[in-house]
Amino acid sequence: HMMKFDGVRYYRASMPKPVASLGLNGGSNATVFIKVIYEFTDFQANVVLGEDWTYDGVVTTGFTVYLDMDQYSGGGFPETYGTYGNIYPQAIIAVSQNPTFGYSIITPRSFIGGTGTLAISVTSAQITAALSSNDLLSDIYDYTVRKGLPPKAKYLDFYNGLMVLGNFKEQVGSGTDKLNVNAITWSDLTTGGSVEVFPSLNQQEVGKSTNVITGIFGESDNLVVFKNRNVFYLSGDLVNGNYRLRDSLSEGIGCVAHQSIIKVDGGAVFLSEKGIYMAKDGYKPIEFSDIIEPLFTESNDLLFSKAVSVLDRLNEKMLLFIPSSTPADSVVVQYDYYHKQWFVFKGIDASGGFTMYQDELTHSDGTKVFLRNEARNDDGVAISAIYSTAWLNLGKPSVKKKFTNFLAFSLDQSAWTLNVNIERDWQATTDTTGVITFPSAVGSEDIGIPAKQCHSMRIILSNDVLDENIMINGYEYEYAETQSRFKGGD
Repeated sequence: HMMKFDGVRYYRASMPKPVASLGLNGGSNATVFIKVIYEFTDFQANVVLGEDWTYDGVVTTGFTVYLDMDQYSGGGFPETYGTYGNIYPQAIIAVSQNPTFGYSIITPRSFIGGTGTLAISVTSAQITAALSSNDLLSDIYDYTVRKGLPPKAKYLDFYNGLMVLGNFKEQVGSGTDKLNVNAITWSDLTTGGSVEVFPSLNQQEVGKSTNVITGIFGESDNLVVFKNRNVFYLSGDLVNGNYRLRDSLSEGIGCVAHQSIIKVDGGAVFLSEKGIYMAKDGYKPIEFSDIIEPLFTESNDLLFSKAVSVLDRLNEKMLLFIPSSTPADSVVVQYDYYHKQWFVFKGIDASGGFTMYQDELTHSDGTKVFLRNEARNDDGVAISAIYSTAWLNLGKPSVKKKFTNFLAFSLDQSAWTLNVNIERDWQATTDTTGVITFPSAVGSEDIGIPAKQCHSMRIILSNDVLDENIMINGYEYEYAETQSRFKGGD
């Protein structure tokens, strides 16, 4: 739910549709149509409205509306909607003899609250007075009157002090909604007084109407608008209408998960179908995750649309949880943007929540809540840690080489072992296996690589010993070229 703060308390920025029934008082006076709408006004004069309940064509000298107050309990909607200063929501009851010409509001309006059933009686005199008055229900949908009623939207952010909504539902009349899945709208503090409003003129369509907006992000100089296969930038002065919308020419790159959007190094990092990208400063999105691209392009069971990102600012890491249709195959991708390194963790089920709490990474599998433990504690069962280098060809893939030695350096002062597997010539098949044992001291250890000519080599490091990890701070390898010139060279 969208929440608002009026300077005194937080409250839900929407009202429910009444759950109601009608009782007739007998007699005959006029045929009237009846509507009931809930309304709440906060301490800044923002008005919050709900959907209307309608009863058509009743002949009566009066009637009683029975409202179910128990719909407030248990659903996160307090029965008094904020008790500070004894401010309660109201029920607006309106009548009409011909709905084509609108509805008139019964006065006085009725405060609502409590539990059980609330009965509100309307007399014949109140009906007659309302039908002859100019207090029309349609006025409450006028943005200069409603003062702050936000459209229902999928996405919300702020740009230059204005609230911006994307992929929104606009209420254009009593019970009438207009879907704007391809547009954004923004608040306007200059219209209707000192509170924010959302006039219909403050709207902008983005790209082709067939492609819905999948997220928005406000950065210092641009508002970034995402679609599945596009990224757009909007910059300028929204208040005075002096702004520019442009396509980033992202070549099919867009955002597939709104909760993956996160601010890193001043830009918007997001998940696309091809990997993790950054949109920044109005430029074409930059690929972040090219080194681990197969994780995204070759996966069939990862649910990209449900991915969630969190930012560990203290440790300068970005983490992205991508659930799988098989929870055990879910992955957490970690990017250390200080050292420019990627780590992929498999089997972490964060489907119940993934967030930073008091600077600690916390996740839930829907049953239990887990706190990140950076100590080398595998909780009784050894966890396998794996690190793979890129294919090493020294920039000369056609030249054969003989890799002779692998050396790893560790600053850790405990004793541990490192498994080393060698693959050659772009074949994902282990060719050589060895083990490096580190003593309890800072230093380097090496392992010889059996002599064999090859064009490229990949080194896969692993550790599956209880309460150990891969704790190297760097590695080197030795080689000798066995071919004096490039294949096909002069």
